[in-house]
Amino acid sequence: MFARFSFILPLVLSACMSTADDPLYRQIDWSKSEEYKACKAKEDRSLAEYKVAKSAYDKAQSKYDYDAEMKKFEHEVAEFEAGERKLMPLRPSIIGQAGLPPMIPAVGQCFRPPEGWGQE
Repeated sequence: MFARFSFILPLVLSACMSTADDPLYRQIDWSKSEEYKACKAKEDRSLAEYKVAKSAYDKAQSKYDYDAEMKKFEHEVAEFEAGERKLMPLRPSIIGQAGLPPMIPAVGQCFRPPEGWGQE
């Protein structure tokens, strides 16, 4: 019983003490605004684009066989050491042909209202 009371009392007191310019009310107003909806739509679009790019990257990465490339490299090095090749071969990259993965989008930027934003 006391545990419930100790949780509810600060909550009730903070609700009674909050004002209209409280940051909580400002965030609620922000989440109902058109600017928030536009920001959230842009964020959702960038996240969807990332998921498409990530799936394409994963597909290209799964096709890369590093062990086969290393065997080919070792064979070419042996040819170079034997004098059959003029140029030393380049070691295969562990990253593969797909390159670096796509950048993760910055999500959560729309959670808080931007500086200078005000309810009209």
